[in-house]
Amino acid sequence: MHLSLDRMKIYIDNVLIRFQNEVHKEGKTDISQDDLFTRLPELNERSYLLNNFNKEIFLDRITDILLKRPENPVQIIIESDLSFSPYQEISKKYDAEPAAGGLVIKNDEFLMIRRLGKWDLPKGKIEKGENSEEAALREVKEECGIIAKSLGFLCDTHHMYMRKGKTYIKKTSWYLMENIDDSNMSGQEEEGITEVNWFTRKMLETNLIHSYGNIEDVFLNYLRLNTQSL
Repeated sequence: MHLSLDRMKIYIDNVLIRFQNEVHKEGKTDISQDDLFTRLPELNERSYLLNNFNKEIFLDRITDILLKRPENPVQIIIESDLSFSPYQEISKKYDAEPAAGGLVIKNDEFLMIRRLGKWDLPKGKIEKGENSEEAALREVKEECGIIAKSLGFLCDTHHMYMRKGKTYIKKTSWYLMENIDDSNMSGQEEEGITEVNWFTRKMLETNLIHSYGNIEDVFLNYLRLNTQSL
């Protein structure tokens, strides 16, 4: 079986942009770059393959997705070679906010938090003087009251958003962690966290329906890593 490889995924609200080094066209609707941005609010197919990708125009107009997003979730697939590095190119034009977070395990259960009505994982900005791993461990402690140890890097996720008229791209570095002490477990209220709990893998299926695409990607990366280690 031939697989197309994701070079990078960016979540922009309910639009997923996938950069791939090769693309199979089956099951995808072709769309020109001009039509994409012109027809954004009315897009209703599940998957679109972008034709005639132009880096400069795409970067200039990517904020349109934040302003004119479609009602239904869609994915835009872009075939690009290694000469185009999406995160580096986007972060040259828009403000970058590096962040870090943790997927914490306790025996056969996983930590999740409910933040602003959705299930999430503890994460936050990397502060001056710390690396991403240190930031991830600190965020888990601050947001959940849990002391954990890092088991190593898991994956990066990317999403874009707008705040006070400025557009940001956030790269979050995720680490797999093991619980050390959860005796003081509680949610950080000032961060909008109303629940912190441990969940079995079966219970995660329900939680992820009410979560974000990049959070699901973190769990998928864990499952791939876990499968490879068997």
